[in-house]
Amino acid sequence: MKYPHSIPLWRTNGELLRGDALSRVVLSSAGARWNDVVVEQRHSSPFELADVRHKQHVIGINIGPSNTWEFKKAGRFRRFFKARGGICFFPSHQPFSCRPNVAG
Repeated sequence: MKYPHSIPLWRTNGELLRGDALSRVVLSSAGARWNDVVVEQRHSSPFELADVRHKQHVIGINIGPSNTWEFKKAGRFRRFFKARGGICFFPSHQPFSCRPNVAG
């Protein structure tokens, strides 16, 4: 079954970023009619994002293998190790940039 992306990313200029270019939704609760909560399992390949944001808070849990990413903070990219089971939080309307760390 193919699920639609229910947790979109927006560029800081207000343009919607096509979600299917970055990841594939494996499972989604979008049709469950939960009030203001969406749970999705996604499969992603390494990708780079520049100046994007979510319009709602997003919590991510890594259920795949450990990996290392770089996130831009205070104008500099900083390396973050994301262990299996690791959790990350993206506040709504807060721009961010990220890229996989190939040396990590």
